[in-house]
Amino acid sequence: MWLVEELVSRGRPTTLAGHSLGAALAIAAAADRPDLVERLILLSPAGLPLSKPMHASLALTLKQVAQGLYPPREVVATLGETIKHPRAMHRLSREAHDLDLRAEMTRVAAAAIPAQVIAGADDTLTTPAICRTIASILDCSYEQIDGAGHMWMLTDPARLRGVLDEPLR
Repeated sequence: MWLVEELVSRGRPTTLAGHSLGAALAIAAAADRPDLVERLILLSPAGLPLSKPMHASLALTLKQVAQGLYPPREVVATLGETIKHPRAMHRLSREAHDLDLRAEMTRVAAAAIPAQVIAGADDTLTTPAICRTIASILDCSYEQIDGAGHMWMLTDPARLRGVLDEPLR
């Protein structure tokens, strides 16, 4: 896995932070190489099967694109890759939707890696219930941000900076 190779190249424990699927990647890397992970900061983490239908997620993403939440260059690049590889994109979306990292989370907890899970109270994708379950499996702190959805860090970057600067509880 690319992230594990990055951790190995650093040669020392590193803090990993990730949002959604990026948080799931951080969990998987920490489970694989706990000796190289100092702590985890997991923002609206994926890693358990999602209940939100994929078509509803697509509709919300399109609404967010129309609202200008994402950089146009990234939207165009993603759309281009989706058009070039529609089956691969569908397969990736399905795998992310159904992802279950309970075993990896259990290994991270057993390694006693400090972690925190931060959820948006209004997140309909990685819901507060999912995030609380992940925090429980990881045996770590949980924080919920009122009025925040799944992409809260894009709409409130000052809050994100504050979260990243806070000492781990």
